[in-house]
Amino acid sequence: MMNFNPGSWLKNTDLYKYLAAIPIPVFIILITALTPFDNRAVFEAPWLLPILNTVFIFAIYLVVAYISAKSYLSSGSLSIFLLGCGMLAFGSAALLGGWLISAPGGINVNVTVVNIGALSGSIFHLTGAMLTSMRVNPELNSKRRKRNLTLAYPGVLILVILLAIASLQGITPPFFIQGTGPTLLRQVVLGTAAVLFVISAFLFIRLYSNLKKIYLYWYSLALMLVAINLFAAFLVRTVGSPFSWAVRLPLYLGGIYFLNAIFIARRTARTRGTSIEEAVANFFREPEENFRILVETANDAIVSFDNESRVLLWNSAAEKIFGYNRSEAVGSILGDLIIPDSYDGTIKKEMENLTVTGKSTQIGKPIEMETKKKDGKVFPVEFSISARKTSDGWMYTSIIRDITERKRAEEALRKAHDELELRVQERTAELEKANKALLESEASYRELTESIDDLFYAMDRELRYTYWNKASEALTGILAKDAIGKSLYELFPDIKGTKVEQFYIEVLKTQQPARFESEYQLGDRKFIFEINAYPTKTGFSVIAKNITEKKMFEAHWLRAQRMESIGILAGGMAHNLNNMLTPMMMSLQILKGKFTDEHSQKLLNILENNSQRSADLIKQVLSFSRGVEGQRTPLQAKHLISEIEKIAKEIFPRNIEIRTDIQKDLFTISGDATQLHQVIINLCVNARDAMPDGGILSISAENCFIDENYAQMHTEAKVGSYVTIAVSDTGTGIPPKILDRIFEPFFTTKEFGKGTGLGLSTAFAIVKSHGGFINVNSEVGKGTTFRVYLPSIKTELQNVEEQQQLELPVGNGELVLVAEDDDSVREVTISTLQKYGYNVLIANDGAQAVAEYAQNRDKTKVILMDMMMPVMDGHASIRAIRKINPGVKIIAVSGSAEKEKLKNVADHTDAFLPKPYTAEKLLETIHEVLSIK
Repeated sequence: MMNFNPGSWLKNTDLYKYLAAIPIPVFIILITALTPFDNRAVFEAPWLLPILNTVFIFAIYLVVAYISAKSYLSSGSLSIFLLGCGMLAFGSAALLGGWLISAPGGINVNVTVVNIGALSGSIFHLTGAMLTSMRVNPELNSKRRKRNLTLAYPGVLILVILLAIASLQGITPPFFIQGTGPTLLRQVVLGTAAVLFVISAFLFIRLYSNLKKIYLYWYSLALMLVAINLFAAFLVRTVGSPFSWAVRLPLYLGGIYFLNAIFIARRTARTRGTSIEEAVANFFREPEENFRILVETANDAIVSFDNESRVLLWNSAAEKIFGYNRSEAVGSILGDLIIPDSYDGTIKKEMENLTVTGKSTQIGKPIEMETKKKDGKVFPVEFSISARKTSDGWMYTSIIRDITERKRAEEALRKAHDELELRVQERTAELEKANKALLESEASYRELTESIDDLFYAMDRELRYTYWNKASEALTGILAKDAIGKSLYELFPDIKGTKVEQFYIEVLKTQQPARFESEYQLGDRKFIFEINAYPTKTGFSVIAKNITEKKMFEAHWLRAQRMESIGILAGGMAHNLNNMLTPMMMSLQILKGKFTDEHSQKLLNILENNSQRSADLIKQVLSFSRGVEGQRTPLQAKHLISEIEKIAKEIFPRNIEIRTDIQKDLFTISGDATQLHQVIINLCVNARDAMPDGGILSISAENCFIDENYAQMHTEAKVGSYVTIAVSDTGTGIPPKILDRIFEPFFTTKEFGKGTGLGLSTAFAIVKSHGGFINVNSEVGKGTTFRVYLPSIKTELQNVEEQQQLELPVGNGELVLVAEDDDSVREVTISTLQKYGYNVLIANDGAQAVAEYAQNRDKTKVILMDMMMPVMDGHASIRAIRKINPGVKIIAVSGSAEKEKLKNVADHTDAFLPKPYTAEKLLETIHEVLSIK
């Protein structure tokens, strides 16, 4: 037999919700019953309808629209925005229609304005409900939300007012005729509005069933009452009849229901510690049920309370921990329930401080304190509190965790820790001594390896890198963090099968120190390293010394020795050959006088011509071996060049264009005009032969002052004034592998019989005998440039010019970034700049130059950028720096390219400085660039 408990049934089914829905069927029955009493007006006071419309419709709808507007600004919910527009449209239409009913034609104006307002409100409500059901909510920023609200609300009001004016003026079609009833247009508008409100009501009921939020239930009932009003209005024929008043009652009751929904939202806001606007905004957010489940299933006590410490929320865990049930706790003072007297003052003080200043030292931080249970027992807890300011004041929520077991565990752990600490201290004392010695040793080792300029790295037995110093980073561009842990083959795949790999394997196998010389190619540069490997317990360590310069010096010295030896040998041979040719040539003169017949004279002439050719050849050999001292007289290089230009234009092919560029006021040189003529013509002939398909032959001359900087960078140069004669072509170029041999006697790349191989060697010897030297730059496929440096002789004009050259431009503390990978060039450049008043920032490669500039961009005035550097070349570095600061001043520096060969960076640089350069050229270039505004 089933037991029936009315009290339990009422509590469990929320009967009041069903009671709230009773007016809907009651009104339907009432309206149906009063339908026959629509034939005459009983009571229609002109003031009653506007007052009722103002109180029960406009005022309430305006409050809902206001709260919707604030909620929209707070949350950005488009659905709330549309509901607000709907309430404003319907409410303002009801207000105007009510107050205009007594005007001429006022009944039609009332029906027209109210019905169109109802249709607008229904459309807004349905759209908002549909967007919510479909979870459509476009994200708009605060500025756009304010703009939308500013346009929409005033726009709705203006449209309603314009509609009322148009209706009064008879512009709009009639909606209602007294005694006749509504027109067809009014019935269509009214029916559409009623249907849309019914659909909206059902959508809100569906939302309520999903979200379980009671204010959605009241809102949907209000919409249903509005729909009943609109459906019943279909039947109204006479304004003021009992039936017309019965039709209006659901609309007014709907306003009361809307107001009740707002009151419920306010109560919910206070419970949650939020404002009413935020509560309305949360209509369409996470379900309240999720929050309730989260709070109720939490293992920690969750308690909310207000400014007066009055408890608002008390979850199941709080009941279990403190012993108070929810009905006992809610509404009570928190301090009286759980806070001991010793802590109550502290918490109140923090709450007061937060209320006044908005700041607190404890809010948001866990506090360990003691609390009391219902039976008075005190126990430790971890108490964390968060605060939120609402329209009703400050609301606080705290999470309280019982840490009794944790405290016991901590105490046991502390005792165990103390025991362990005693044992550890003894062992620690022993280890500290050993560690100190080890750290000192390791620090010294690391300091040593990081301070040396040589590459230092270590590998294990699997050929994996275990150490990689800064010098290794600088040369390879591979950082230590990227190298350590990687194998030799991962970093250098091409090393497999080479002698270097075999060397490393042999060191691991023999466990004996070993030495090896190896070449390393980095971009266009080739390095030579002396690799010294030392076995260790885990593998081996390597010190790799860069001996590239040493090897180049040795090669230069050997070449000089070879040239000297060849010169001595050639001189001895020439001397002996001259001794042999002298009697032959003298005898020929005697024989020509003795044998006068035609056949003998012909044979003797052949012998004489070939003897003379042999003598000329020996003369060239002597020129190479000892320079052949000629008659030294003061000369002007421009006369030599002009004469050679005439000869070249007459005898060289027409497809070779000849250009000259001679500086005005060239220094005077001392030399043998014939010999120097021979040097330049030899260079021009070689240039012609290098351009079989034609090209450009350029001859230029300029003054040059070589200082100590240049002399340090070029071993054959001496400090002093020079005239530089440059012969350039656009021909085939000289391969790098034979560039070092071109000045050797009898060395030639021409076909047999087309060259003796003595042209350049003779030119070299002649220039050297004049106290000068020759430089050559060449690129295969692009051309070659020979520069002949001849010392000038002192004249009054030159002495004045040299004195002017000594007065070099100086800096004023400007910061110059010098990006140069060659140590000697970099050091000389730095010392020169510092000597003449500049501050210097140093970079060994392109990547470091970019990094240094990025850190010092505001202080760096000009960048001296070498175009050939490891890691990142000058071209890439200039582009990267220009991205950081397009306006930075950059001077490109190169020893292998002319200005015309740097067109790809010309737009990104302010000047070009060719290597080797003098201090004068360096300082003048920087001064000129800094002077550019």
